[in-house]
Amino acid sequence: MTVKTIFKILLASMVLPVLSFLVIEFYNVSSVSGEIGRLTNTAAYQAAVLFNQESYKVGAGAGSYNGLGNQKSVVDEFGEVYISGKFYSGETPYDVYKNIYRSRDFREWISHEVHQVWRNIYLVDLYLNWTWYDDEDGREGRFLAESLMTPSNMGVPYLNKDIVSKMFRWNLAELFSGGKPQNIKKDRQGRMYSSYNGYRVYAQDASITNLEYRVYDLLTTSGRSGFMAATNVDPSDMIVGMGADDERRYVAVVGIEYSVPMSYEGITPIKRAFEFVWNTEVEGLNGKSQRDVNTTQVWSEAVADFESGGFSGNTALEGVLPLPGKLIYFILR
Repeated sequence: MTVKTIFKILLASMVLPVLSFLVIEFYNVSSVSGEIGRLTNTAAYQAAVLFNQESYKVGAGAGSYNGLGNQKSVVDEFGEVYISGKFYSGETPYDVYKNIYRSRDFREWISHEVHQVWRNIYLVDLYLNWTWYDDEDGREGRFLAESLMTPSNMGVPYLNKDIVSKMFRWNLAELFSGGKPQNIKKDRQGRMYSSYNGYRVYAQDASITNLEYRVYDLLTTSGRSGFMAATNVDPSDMIVGMGADDERRYVAVVGIEYSVPMSYEGITPIKRAFEFVWNTEVEGLNGKSQRDVNTTQVWSEAVADFESGGFSGNTALEGVLPLPGKLIYFILR
């Protein structure tokens, strides 16, 4: 065997594995990235659905983990709580109800045009958040509040940002871990993440970044066109037989924007291949001895977390790329 042949074999043994790993990683990123987007979108949508299901109304000990609409916490591979399943605070359904509809989030939401369209929402706010008077409006508002009447019961998709964010993070952890604690791990900085097909999903740092509400009057041409543009739903059949005094003519739509920090760690031993290629040198080549141990290069978080790609500093987690997304949510009566 000639020296030339030996060098060819050595070159192939170093380069071919790396190239094959890169091809596999490229295919994995291409095939999984779309799935990542769909799962994050599903997590956000199901958070909106879960909030509007108002599962806290079933009370303690009925229909959910520990009652009052809470779920079992997501735990990591060490059995420690990763994402809490406690979404609501309060000892009774009415406590939870008051905490939601006396919150600053609700008062800011209703301060816009909503109360001018849906009278019952205005009456609930009047009883819970303003001086109550024993008149017709006051008594009706009290009845609605004590009946735990909410905007979603009236077909209006109000979302409490703090609670929906908790549900969103819980959904992300469940979806990307597959419900398996062994898929929830800790990186070198001690940050927890869900491992999913080579991706690290930092569910605990995900957030609902913006909620934008719009109200469309379906009995007007501009309202119908605006609603259809936002939802891709033709409202023509919905307005058949609808009178001018029918509250259903007004449809509220909420645009949900969210962000999920994540990075890519790979599914092949590319880290070990990287270290092997970098640290392997033939003694005597170009008058050099084998590379000194003090100059050995190891795989770094700068590579694993895309810092070299210019993403560092875009999120609170250094080197982690934020995946943004948005969706439209509405309720039809």
